[in-house]
Amino acid sequence: MKLGSSHKPPKFVITLAIALFIVAFLGVTSLSIALESEKAGSKNRKVMLDRFFQLTGIEKTAHQMDARLFGDRLEQSQFPPGQIMMLKNMMNRVYEPEEWLQSIRHRMLANYQPQYMRALSKWYQSPLGKKIVRAEMKDLSEGMTEEKKVFLDQLKYYPPKENRLELAERLETTVGMTNHTMDTFLMFVRVLYPFHSKWKGQPVRKVSRNIRDDNFDLEREYFLQSFLYKFRYLSDKELSQYVNFATSSAGKWFYRSYFRGSRDALEQTSVKVQRLMDLIQGEMEAENGKSDLLKEIAPPGQRYIFARMRDPFIPLVDPQEGLIQPAEKDESKMEFRKFADELKNLPLIPMEVYRNIKNTDPRLYADLEHYGGLFSREEKIASMGESDYFDTVNKYKALIQKANETKPSMILTPIQTDYESLKLVGVIWKNNETIALIETGDNKGHSVKEGDLLGPNFGVVETITNDQMLILEQTRDYRGNILSNKKQLEFINEAPEEG
Repeated sequence: MKLGSSHKPPKFVITLAIALFIVAFLGVTSLSIALESEKAGSKNRKVMLDRFFQLTGIEKTAHQMDARLFGDRLEQSQFPPGQIMMLKNMMNRVYEPEEWLQSIRHRMLANYQPQYMRALSKWYQSPLGKKIVRAEMKDLSEGMTEEKKVFLDQLKYYPPKENRLELAERLETTVGMTNHTMDTFLMFVRVLYPFHSKWKGQPVRKVSRNIRDDNFDLEREYFLQSFLYKFRYLSDKELSQYVNFATSSAGKWFYRSYFRGSRDALEQTSVKVQRLMDLIQGEMEAENGKSDLLKEIAPPGQRYIFARMRDPFIPLVDPQEGLIQPAEKDESKMEFRKFADELKNLPLIPMEVYRNIKNTDPRLYADLEHYGGLFSREEKIASMGESDYFDTVNKYKALIQKANETKPSMILTPIQTDYESLKLVGVIWKNNETIALIETGDNKGHSVKEGDLLGPNFGVVETITNDQMLILEQTRDYRGNILSNKKQLEFINEAPEEG
C-alpha cells in the first residue's frame, strides 16, 4: 500500500458501526421512555390514591380527626380533666390533616401493589363496601352517644353470639386499632411525664411499658365492643364478608400501610407538641414567668403545674385530686447523653440538596423528615433499647449518605468550587440586574447573579454590591434543624503598583 493512498473500511465494519449506533440510540430512547413512563406512573398512582382516600372516607377522617377522638380514652385515664383539656388544645394546634394524609400516601406508595389497589377500589365501590364506609363515618362523626353507651352496657348482661364475637376479634387483630390507640395514648403520657410526681424516679420507657401492659386488654375489649356497635346493622353474612376482605392479601396490605403511615404522622405530631412546649418554656424564661401561649392552651388550674411552678391563686390541695406537685427534672434526658456523640457525627445535608430531593425523590425526603423528627425528641431516643437505637442510627446514616450522594449531579457550573480559587473581578448592571464577574483558577470568567449556586457547599448568592458578594450556606443537621453560615467574596483590585 502506498503512503498517502486512501483506505476504505470493509463494508461489514460500516454495517456493524451503523448497527451499534442504532442499538445505542434505541437504548437511550428506551431509557428515556421508561423514565417518562415511571414518572407518569408515579403521578397516576398518587391520583388513584387520592380518589381512594375519598372513596373510603380516609380524607374526611383526616379532617375530622383531632383530640376529640381520644377524649373518651383520656377521660378513663388517670389524668385530671384540666390536663386532658390542655392535651386537646395542644393537639388542635399542631395537628395537620394534609400531613397525616401524606404520611399514609407515602407508606402506600413505598410498597405499591397495583393488583391490591384494584381489588380495594372494586370492593369499596361495592354495595357492602359503601355500607361499611357509611357505618365508619357515622360512628366517627357521632362519637360516644347515649345510644352507644347503652349498647356497651347491655353487652355486659347480654353478650354477643360466639361467631359474631369471633368475627370482631379477627377484624380487630387485622386492623390493629388497639395498638394504634395505645401508641397515641402513650404519646400523651410522654408529654405529661415530667409533671407527675407519681412517676418520679422511673424511666419514661418503663412507665410507658407498664401503662401499655395494664391497659392493653381493656382497650382491646373496648374496640371489640365498638366494632359490634358500629356494625350492628350488618348481617352475620355481611360481617363475615367484610372480615374476609380485611384478612385478604389486599386488605392486610392496606391496613398495614394505613397504620404505619398513621404512626409516622403521630411521631411528627409528637415532635410538634414537644416544640410547642419548648416554645412556652422559652416565652416564660423571656417574659419572667409569663406566657400568652400557655394561657391559651392550659386552663388556670394546670398552667403552673405545666411550668413546674405553683399558681398562687389556686389552693395546694384539690378536693378530688389531693396534693398536686410537679415532678422534678425529667431524668430521661440524662440517659440521652450517652448517645450524643454518635448523633452529632451524622453528616450534614446542604439545604439546596435537601430541597432538590423533595422534588426528585419524595420517598427519600419523607424518610429523612421522619427520622429528623424522631431524633429531635431526646426522650424518644432515650427510651429505645440499645439494639433498636443503633439499628435506627444505622438506617438514618444510610439515608443521609444516600442524600449526600446526589450532590455530584447538582454540581453544574465551574464556580461550585473552593472559594480560594474564585476571584470577584468586577460588577456590571444589566436590565436593572446586578451581575458579578467571577474568575476561576483556570483564568476563565463567569457571570453570576443573585440566587446562583456558588462555592463547594451549595451556597446561594444572596447579595451583590459594588465591592463584595454575600453567599448563604445552609445545611440540615440530624435533628432537622437548619444551620446557616455566610461567606463573603470581596472585590480585589489587582492593578500593578507604581514603581
